Amino acid sequence: MKKYTLCLKNAINDNKQKRNKGWTGWAGRGEEVTKRTRGRRKRRRRSRRRRRRRRRRRRRRRRRRRRRRRRRRRRRRRRRRKMRRRRRRRRNGLHMKNKEMEKQGS
Repeated sequence: MKKYTLCLKNAINDNKQKRNKGWTGWAGRGEEVTKRTRGRRKRRRRSRRRRRRRRRRRRRRRRRRRRRRRRRRRRRRRRRRKMRRRRRRRRNGLHMKNKEMEKQGS
């Protein structure tokens, strides 16, 4: 493979080479980079293996805890609110008061 150079001296002649070069990875602007390597193969291999192991462990723990907590909380809250509303109406006696007001008006 031909090596493509990027430097200010040859900027006019290098425009076509820049377009064909593609993303050069972590090699930077000044260095010569071949299209095959792109300056990032060695680093990719190391980081991929390490990241996969860490992510799998974290995801499993988080999912189990969140699912259990959410289900229990939602069910309890809904039942309590309904019971509170019913009790208040009966204690105040608003239902009987409304019936009496209707009789007076008629």
